[in-house]
Amino acid sequence: LLRPGGLLEGILDYIDASSAVCHPVFSLAAAIPTIGSLVGHKFQTETGLKTNFYAITLGYAGAGKDSPQNAIPRLLLNTDASDILGPNTLTSEAALLRYCANFKKASTVLFLDEIGLVLKSLRRPNSSAFEVPAALMKLFSGVNRPYLKPYASGDDLLVHWHHIGLYGASTPSHFWGGFTRSEASDGFLARILIFESRHERSPAKDSIDTAIPKKLADGISQLRKIDNGVEGGNLVQKPVPRTIPRSPAAATAFQAWETK
Repeated sequence: LLRPGGLLEGILDYIDASSAVCHPVFSLAAAIPTIGSLVGHKFQTETGLKTNFYAITLGYAGAGKDSPQNAIPRLLLNTDASDILGPNTLTSEAALLRYCANFKKASTVLFLDEIGLVLKSLRRPNSSAFEVPAALMKLFSGVNRPYLKPYASGDDLLVHWHHIGLYGASTPSHFWGGFTRSEASDGFLARILIFESRHERSPAKDSIDTAIPKKLADGISQLRKIDNGVEGGNLVQKPVPRTIPRSPAAATAFQAWETK
């Protein structure tokens, strides 16, 4: 899994080369939602599943879980995919929806510095971020339909289409300490890919190389430029995803999983 090949492995190699301390498990966790957002709404399965992933890494302080948050934005900003780079903090549900309402930013990947703090906001009803985790859950499940947030003032927020990828990092104690039974039972936990490694911190490198390989930059740019067309007019544009059928082997695997 840590040598997946293709652009995914290229991103892993770049994170390693450009970071003083990193770990391949954490790099993979960040690369998956990044690739997913690069092709957001460009591909789908036969059942309409998209490539939106929420990935969270759990590890000790200084173990390398923050390295992807430095390397991947640097990489994206030097390609034609800089537009998918989203905010680093989520202050409120309204702020997130306003960001996604711009169709040029509707496919985005978020790098959250301390996901444990986001979850702890669930316990602070007076916080403006109180609704953020619930909004993330609804946006994840509603990727195939518009999202409407009505307000009594009439200033409703309508997101015609969206595709959010998320990478968050935390220590095990902060992350699980911010969880309650309701977060596990209401489906939020089921929407997250959790990558945990309790390895000790590796010695820092004497030097790093932040130069971006041309082959990697070109590959990311080409992936971002895939265009299957759009629906709608000048004011509202919605991408048209290409449906990728399952192979016979994949169909067999899915059937076996469903019967377990």
